Amino acid sequence: MDVNMSGSWNGSGPAVWSVTPRGETDEPPLLPYQGFLAVSAVLGTFGVGGIVSNFTVLLMFWQYPTLRTPFNMLLMNLCLSGLIVSVAGIPFSLASAIHGRWIWGRAGCVYYGFTNSFCGILSMITLTVIAYQRYKITMRPPGAPSLKYPDVTKAIAFIWVYSICWTVPPLFGWSSYQLEGPRIGCSVDWSSDTVNGISYIMAFFLSCLILPLGVIAVCYVRLWQHVHKQHNKKSVASKAEGRIGLMVVVLITCFLLCWLPYGLVALIVTFGKPQLITPTAAIVCTLMAKSSVMWNPVIYVVMNNQFRRHLLALLRCLRDAETSGPTPV
Repeated sequence: MDVNMSGSWNGSGPAVWSVTPRGETDEPPLLPYQGFLAVSAVLGTFGVGGIVSNFTVLLMFWQYPTLRTPFNMLLMNLCLSGLIVSVAGIPFSLASAIHGRWIWGRAGCVYYGFTNSFCGILSMITLTVIAYQRYKITMRPPGAPSLKYPDVTKAIAFIWVYSICWTVPPLFGWSSYQLEGPRIGCSVDWSSDTVNGISYIMAFFLSCLILPLGVIAVCYVRLWQHVHKQHNKKSVASKAEGRIGLMVVVLITCFLLCWLPYGLVALIVTFGKPQLITPTAAIVCTLMAKSSVMWNPVIYVVMNNQFRRHLLALLRCLRDAETSGPTPV
């Protein structure tokens, strides 16, 4: 693994380590000061929004056992991924954006790249499993058993193991984690032109993007057909199934809208002409990917009556606890 690391002294504070993909030092900022301030504001919004929204949904799962259905456990896994990025990832890039450069050194770069790659894969594979499970539920014969807790436990274990398997190799020399874009965050070294780096990127895209997208596409079409077919039926159960199926479609679509521009930029940097990607384009695509941490909980509440009812109940509970105050001794 490439561990090039150079130190530089800015003359006004403690030394900081500048870690760049090729080992350069003292490079000028890739964005103007106002640009970094704008990026900081956006990252702060996404970070706070991700923490509040995902923590609220996880609190609802904890507070209301009726939400802890086997299928909803997959949604909880998705929220956990968003919360990890919001707490353990975004603050690092936010602080770096405020300083206009990466300030966390080589170890911080590896940690950030690993954490964000892991959570990105975790979300992608979780959505793939969600789509597949909705497909199975939709197509099961009448009276056939639905998703059970042992099934979802195995599915979540598979998701975590699969995600770890594709984020560990750069730690041991198959590619590496390096700075990207305007150098306020780290990821897989997309700019590598070595056989080692390109082979990992090809395997990564095949296993963590193309294959999941293929599974999702098949399930997406089947789910859409089911929602369309059930639209005019009077059965309450069939309409509920249709709403859940539609929510899954919206979840997947939103995630892809957030991440596909970032994936396209990565492909251009790896296999095309990196000079085509301006710092502004790179940071916009990165911010779009970061925004995915806060949309899933919003979609749950907007499109699922059960989540909406429990959110209102939780807010009333918190309001009553605040107004009642501490119990006098």
